[in-house]
Parts: sequence; structure tokens; C-alpha cells
Amino acid sequence: MDKQVKIIRIDASKIMDANGNPINITSASALRQWLIKQYSGREVVVKDNGKKVRFIRKGLQDSIKRRGTEQRQVYAELDNLLENSVYYGNESGDARHPYIERQDIYYAIAEIGGSIFGVRIKVDIEKGVENGTYKDHKIIRIDDLAETTLKNRPPRT
Repeated sequence: MDKQVKIIRIDASKIMDANGNPINITSASALRQWLIKQYSGREVVVKDNGKKVRFIRKGLQDSIKRRGTEQRQVYAELDNLLENSVYYGNESGDARHPYIERQDIYYAIAEIGGSIFGVRIKVDIEKGVENGTYKDHKIIRIDDLAETTLKNRPPRT
């Protein structure tokens, strides 16, 4: 069964401090502080399968290891991307993390500065637990979309 994925427009200007000043997203420490304040403890329900995903400090901190301007701009709408993502499958846990049964994989689509990116989101599922915690995300630029696909895409938010 094919599923439609809603394109989420990324507005990186949402990444700002309490005084309304933009956060320097190239600074890992500044971005880490913003992420933890913005998302830590929040929960999102993925519309595609009804699963709950909680953002925790460890996953947010670990995800900053991935670099790149667009990669980091995604944080502005991370909750919206996850909520509107589609479940793709899962990967088994590994020996380094014996408490993790599997990682569920979700895909979303982001528009950043007029370019389209696929966003792969990993969610850790601990043994004996139904819902998961955000692990990280990775973006890939989609260069070869047909023009007709872009003209017929679902509304952006």
C-alpha cells in the first residue's frame, strides 16, 4: 500500500532563544541547549500508526553529532515531521544496547529553502515497551523528483 507523505516546510527562524534572538545552529552547545529546552519530555503521536514517541535528553544530544546546515534546520519542525511521518519498518537492536529491542524507522519529507529532503527518523523501542524514544534523524536531498510530482504535492504546513 502506498502512503502519501505530507511535505513539511522548515522555518529555521523558529530556532531562537527566550529573548527572540536566533540561535547559532553551527554551535553544537547552543543548539543542544535549545533542543533540550524545546523538546525534552515532549511526546508526539505518529498519525500513520498511532505510536507515541517521546523526546528525551540522550536522543536529542546524540542527534547533534550529525552536521550540516539543513540537517540542523530540521530541528525547527522535528515534532511536526515525526507526527506526519510514515512507518517504514524496523531494525533489530544490537549487542551494544541490550535493552533496545529494535529501532523503528519513519520517513518524512521536508522543504528547506526551496529544496526537498527525505528525512529518516529512528526511534528506539526498549524491550517490553510498546512506544519509543527519538534516537536521531538523517536527511537526504531529493534531486530527481519529477516536476509533475512537485506540482501535485499535498499542502505544506
